[in-house]
Amino acid sequence: EQAALVAAGEARRQELARLQALYRQLEQERSALEGERGELVSCLAALEERLAAARIDVDRWVAQVAQRRTERDQRRQSVQELERELTVTRTRLEGLVHALEHDLVAHSTRAILSAAKRGELSGIVGTLGALLDVPPELEQAIEAALGSHLSDLVVERWADAEAAIAFLKENRAGRATFHPLDTVRAVPPGRAPLVLGEPGVIGVAAELVSASPELGPIVQSLLGRVLVVTDLATTRRVLHDLPPGWVVVTREGELARPTGAVTGGAGRPRDRGVLASARERRALAARVDRLAALLAEAQREAESADDAYEHARACAASAEDTLRALEHEYRELLAQQERLEREQRVLCERLRQQEQATEQLRTVVEREARRIAELTSEEATLAAALE
Repeated sequence: EQAALVAAGEARRQELARLQALYRQLEQERSALEGERGELVSCLAALEERLAAARIDVDRWVAQVAQRRTERDQRRQSVQELERELTVTRTRLEGLVHALEHDLVAHSTRAILSAAKRGELSGIVGTLGALLDVPPELEQAIEAALGSHLSDLVVERWADAEAAIAFLKENRAGRATFHPLDTVRAVPPGRAPLVLGEPGVIGVAAELVSASPELGPIVQSLLGRVLVVTDLATTRRVLHDLPPGWVVVTREGELARPTGAVTGGAGRPRDRGVLASARERRALAARVDRLAALLAEAQREAESADDAYEHARACAASAEDTLRALEHEYRELLAQQERLEREQRVLCERLRQQEQATEQLRTVVEREARRIAELTSEEATLAAALE
């Protein structure tokens, strides 16, 4: 029995050593898993911070996209409004130009202007009425003073006037008065009226209108001896105190001549006169230029707003792609964490079972060792008795 127990004990001790070695190996594996899980927890924490920053970045760019879209829409609306306003203004300007070149001028003048547009005549500067700048409150007076001269044509050279007259003759288009800028001379104004500065006297017509310097002689010759007053009562008072050759015109267009004849009344109703139309045409032309400049600037701003919107959209899309990639990585790490936790639970169970088996085997080995010791003692006692 003792020999059998010794042999069995040796086998069990070897098994116990094997179990203890396996237990140490499992402990090492558990320690490695815990280290790997610790690193994974650190990675998850760092990734959560990156996710939070990525979500903030996405929200920021989404807000930027909304803001840029609003700005883009506002810029586009501004462009559309300016385009509409420019179209309306140009249409009105074209109507005024047509009126000044057709409806408000004599037939012969209209023929000359049309020929100039077709390129058949050159050197045509324009009608006198369209080239004068008159204060609105004096337009009726100046129109009455100029009369048919409003349709006179200003040309650059005497040769241009000759060519235009030949055109009128050839086409039987009537007669017109021309003012060549290279030959026209101003009529000396003579002495100034003594009534200047008196109540109701506004001033000399030539000094009350504006025109380019080269038109000065024409203005002086036609309006240099025209006195503008407020009303007919003033006209009656000052008429006989004027130098010879002077005429008087009131603000409402009544005209008194040196002979004492006076012209007045009401003509055929119309929307506005030549001078008012010319004034509005200049204002509209200037407005067209301003609107065109504003439209060009608005279009540049709209293009810039479009670029900013597209840039914001691209950045928002990139931020969303980054967020999705981080979320995918986070899910993969969570799955890896769950796998490690499962492996750790399985390893802990194996360690528990291994520890239990080792403890059981150790108990058996210790019990058998005690039995061997007992048998050895009994054997010694028996041997002593036999002696």
